Amino acid sequence: MGNSIHDKTAKLNFQLERMIPERISWFSKRLFQEHVARYQFVSSIVKGKIVADIACGVGYGCVEMANFGAKKVIGIDSSVEAIRYANNFYRHSKVDYMLTDASNTRLSSKSIDVVTSFETIEHLTKPRCFITEIKRILKPGGVLIVSTPNKTMSIEDNPFHVKEYDLNEYKELLSGFESIRFYGQRPSSYSFTSFIKKIRGVIPERLHFVLHFRPWEKLSLSPLRSFKDTNYLYYIAICRIGDL
Repeated sequence: MGNSIHDKTAKLNFQLERMIPERISWFSKRLFQEHVARYQFVSSIVKGKIVADIACGVGYGCVEMANFGAKKVIGIDSSVEAIRYANNFYRHSKVDYMLTDASNTRLSSKSIDVVTSFETIEHLTKPRCFITEIKRILKPGGVLIVSTPNKTMSIEDNPFHVKEYDLNEYKELLSGFESIRFYGQRPSSYSFTSFIKKIRGVIPERLHFVLHFRPWEKLSLSPLRSFKDTNYLYYIAICRIGDL
């Protein structure tokens, strides 16, 4: 009985927490397009490289990077359901999947050229252990590409997020890398975001999905001009062990 409840809860969390292309509702397509844009952003970086995609979900991003020309892609996720789905629906000759933890990947030290990890850090109870693990598995000159939501622009609380970061907190967390470049995705005015936060309190919860549907916003990623440039909904960092 207990195991049955646990299994059902795990499957529900898997469906709610991870992007599954085959099960996307019409109002979630925008969110999926954002995820795809991040993988497209790294296309030139992963070409010819050995890549680890940490928190890979169901694996569509791993296949994307393999198709972009990555030498090999290792998809890592802690969800049994996600890895099972990836092995069933996102197989590729250059892609392998591993069921393991983001902070203990079991990969060999200095074995990976590029680590990608999108929308992961905010889920972790010990993000610094994650960063330490990334630095262990990266080769000299290796690159980490990592994204997270900007907490100052969050429209609603996400029950799966342990901690969200503003730009300064994000910068501090990644400060152990020698070189970092920051990018923003989906610019949004503070006044509009404030309006959305207020209106959430007066419309039925079943209609909250409408607040995420803003077709005029750009999906492309832009370099941050300064650390005062804080009006993006997501931050992406390219971090290197050594100079960029």
